[in-house]
Amino acid sequence: MKVIALDLDGTLLDKKKQISAGNQKRLQELREQGVKVVLASGRSASGMRLYYNQLGLDEPIICCNGGLVMEPKTEKVIASNAIEKADLDLAAAVLKEEKAYYLAYTDLTMWLPSVKFTMSKWIARNRKLAPEDRVNIQIRPNFETLFEEEMIYKLLIFCADEGEKKRRFEKLRQLTGLEVIDSMPGAIDVMRQGVTKADGLKVIAKYYGITMEEIVFMGDHNNDIQALKEAGIGIAMGNATEAAKEAADWLTIDHESDGVKEALDRVFGRI
Repeated sequence: MKVIALDLDGTLLDKKKQISAGNQKRLQELREQGVKVVLASGRSASGMRLYYNQLGLDEPIICCNGGLVMEPKTEKVIASNAIEKADLDLAAAVLKEEKAYYLAYTDLTMWLPSVKFTMSKWIARNRKLAPEDRVNIQIRPNFETLFEEEMIYKLLIFCADEGEKKRRFEKLRQLTGLEVIDSMPGAIDVMRQGVTKADGLKVIAKYYGITMEEIVFMGDHNNDIQALKEAGIGIAMGNATEAAKEAADWLTIDHESDGVKEALDRVFGRI
């Protein structure tokens, strides 16, 4: 295997949103042997900075569930699949009717219409990070003008309970131009129709001149399903959803127990 592609939340990161020493050490050892490490997340590019820098990477990243692939150090866009403006408007109409609170992701920025729920605490923690590790966060009350001015790669919709989530999910799924995914508890991800992390893996394969069979991918949630199916080896975490487990070739232990390291030892051999 020539590329290790990793989801962040629930996979590489533990419950405290940290990379364990064991996972980090094993990834660094494999990079020294020439294996590429690619982060593949639903986050924006700036939302991945902290972990990208912590691992000392220079590989491209897959952002917004495959909607964007870029080189973080140069901010060069390798592949881009933004949501069409007309489809954004249709989604916004549904979400307005639902009185839903949601965020919009551009290439480097996470846009908030206002600060609600636990966002104030999250913003405060973000400010304490080194400038090069911070997420770009902007508040923009009027998303209508934002949709006219920027390329939007993802909408993140917050839901108070499973009933609300199911209702919104079903309404959004009726809009044919959108890919609607259950990405984590209490939230829905919306991208351009057909966009998944598997698309990002295909871009990475072309970038390095390899085949999908030479990529190992690890994930834990429903936004990882297609990548788990299409990678050479798809590995689901022990804490993964049942759908993600069914899509994977095999399972590792959970993200609280160095599941990434355990899987890498199985693929590449223990030291």
